[in-house]
Amino acid sequence: MASRQVLLLAAAAITVAFLSVPASAVVYMVGDEAGWTLDYPATWTDGKTFRVGDTLMFMYPVGSHTVLEVRADDYKACNVGHPINSWSSGSDSVMLDKAGSRWFVCSLPDHCGLGMQLTINVVG
Repeated sequence: MASRQVLLLAAAAITVAFLSVPASAVVYMVGDEAGWTLDYPATWTDGKTFRVGDTLMFMYPVGSHTVLEVRADDYKACNVGHPINSWSSGSDSVMLDKAGSRWFVCSLPDHCGLGMQLTINVVG
C-alpha cells in the first residue's frame, strides 16, 4: 500500500513539474515597426524561428491591405483567387498551430507583386 502511495505522489510531482514549465509562445508583429505595408521589409524573417504555438500579428490600416494565406504555387504566382484563409480587420492574429511552411500575401491589386508576401517555416 505504501509503495502505491509513493508511486502516486511521484506521478503527481512529475505532472506538476510539467505543468509549471512556462509557455514560450512568441507573438510576432509582422514587419515590426513598419507593420504589414508596402514597405514591409523582405528580410523580416531573418534570424527568427517560428514555432508551433507562436502567433503572427498583421497590423495595417483597414481597407489599405488584406492578409491571405495561400498555397505555395499561388504564393509564387501571386494568385489570390483560392485562399486557404483570409483576414481584413487591420489587426489580424494568426496562430501557428502546426509545423510546416505557410505562405501569406496581400490581395489588393499589385501588392503581392510589389513584395507584400511572407513565407515562414514553422517548427514543431
